[in-house]
Amino acid sequence: MRQHSHATRHNDTKYIQFDRSKCQACWKCIESCPNGVIGKINMPFHKHVRVDDPDLCKGCLKCVKACLQKAIIPLQQVC
Repeated sequence: MRQHSHATRHNDTKYIQFDRSKCQACWKCIESCPNGVIGKINMPFHKHVRVDDPDLCKGCLKCVKACLQKAIIPLQQVC
């Protein structure tokens, strides 16, 4: 099992990585995720997605396809 450092544990899973600077907080990736991996930070001047539970990510990459801003980078795919 992959260990996440404190700095990156809310930015990536084994299969995806978020670029928060590109996130427009449309939440389409959250809606597309069948496993509830992605959550959100939704404060008035601080809005972006985050990884809530990286171990639930199965690598389907539906969130990558849903993100029009390309804020989610695929790291690897499940065969």
